[in-house]
Amino acid sequence: MKLIKILLISLISLAVIPAYAQQNAKGGGGGKGGGGGGEGAPAPSILTVVANYENDPQLLQILGTGLDDTTTTPLLTLGDIGALTIDSAGATIIQALLPAGVSPGSYSLTVSHSGGSDTFDVTLGAAGPKGEPGIDGVDGVDGTNGVDGTNGTDGVDGTDGAPGISAYQVWLNLGNSGSEADFIASLQGPQGADGVSILFGQSCDTYVIGFDQSGNVVCSGGSTTFLYSGDVQGNALDLSSQIEVVMTSTAGHGITTDGRYLYACASPIKRLNLSTGATDTLASSNCTYDLISDGTYIYYLEGYQTVKRRNLETGEIVTVVQATDSNGLSLDGDQQLLYVWERYDRPSFSYNLVTGERIDLFSDDILRTAMTPEHFYVGPFAGVMEIDRSDPSFSYQKLADGRAWGISSDGSYTYFSLRDSTQIYRANPSTGDVVPILDGISEPVGITTDGWHLYVVSRSDRNVYRIISNLPTDPIEDRGSL
Repeated sequence: MKLIKILLISLISLAVIPAYAQQNAKGGGGGKGGGGGGEGAPAPSILTVVANYENDPQLLQILGTGLDDTTTTPLLTLGDIGALTIDSAGATIIQALLPAGVSPGSYSLTVSHSGGSDTFDVTLGAAGPKGEPGIDGVDGVDGTNGVDGTNGTDGVDGTDGAPGISAYQVWLNLGNSGSEADFIASLQGPQGADGVSILFGQSCDTYVIGFDQSGNVVCSGGSTTFLYSGDVQGNALDLSSQIEVVMTSTAGHGITTDGRYLYACASPIKRLNLSTGATDTLASSNCTYDLISDGTYIYYLEGYQTVKRRNLETGEIVTVVQATDSNGLSLDGDQQLLYVWERYDRPSFSYNLVTGERIDLFSDDILRTAMTPEHFYVGPFAGVMEIDRSDPSFSYQKLADGRAWGISSDGSYTYFSLRDSTQIYRANPSTGDVVPILDGISEPVGITTDGWHLYVVSRSDRNVYRIISNLPTDPIEDRGSL
């Protein structure tokens, strides 16, 4: 008889049984005995035996051929334990229940039926520890969707309700008396007080009368204040000669505002909260020469060739356009046009932020600029110049001699500094008058206004200075609406 030693293992699937059977078939052992039957069902032949301790009660699995004669349940005996209870039987596999408390040892296992019998000597060992679970199999493919069911039939219409009473009748039922005209008159409340319309921080004395050129509402008897190209315009500044430092350790170049914050070029960009005085930085946004904000985005020059845009709410940064050698930016938020000002007689250009169209303007050596809805203010070597934005030839109108380093506009006056000077000047483009308003800031290279004060950055000490207004309170009531 063939001797097979049964390894007591925990089986999760019978798919591992063929490999186990092949391994044991190579082992030594005696021959197998058994008697053949007469003609009819084939004699059983046991190939391998496996104990399954994952089941409760534990199972003994016998694999082979001719294990069932298809007419009667085969008889399976295990040594002196006797007949085992068969759980299921087929031609190639029999599953039988192992009695509780079977001791480890060697046993003769015999299967017999009408076609004959076959006997194996088997050894039962002690159960080993439970193995780790196997990894999950891959998911099967999704099945196809079933067909939609048919719509149900509509329900029958309900019966109409009784007509309701009129609002006038309700009024009478509440104890009032009078005609329908009296009822209608009772619906009108008392005359309310005159309202005050707040627009861009300004009170409208009477009513809205129209729109200005940049699309802002104009109130009768009032004025408008609005953010335009990094300056808050609409209020002519009333400045004192007092200054204070509001930021330090900047790049010493461009500054801008959106009315709520003051931004200065630095690595990373520095920001001052104009209401609280708190400062912070815009991480990963490094500005070298100039920057401009519309309150939603801030555009800045990283180096002198790459213009980037940062979403002030989400922090998302994208590259907008490439320049050749730029120190200045302007922004028309209404038309979604970004102006990139080039140096060394290269053509400055406009860039459409919606369509990506780039249009060359004119060639000169331009540093920083200011812009109103009607004019550009630029500072080539020839002087401080005003350009009518509707003029396709971009003709210069000189405001002052000298090379402008910083320029800003409050919508009424233009403020500028000159190279190799510590003066800040104010020009009235309508009259041509130019007057100095402050002296003492070394190399003032960038200028902007928040509609109340004027701000200047020094290239020498890299501080940002505030030229303090004579107005003791902020003329802009709601900076969040700019």
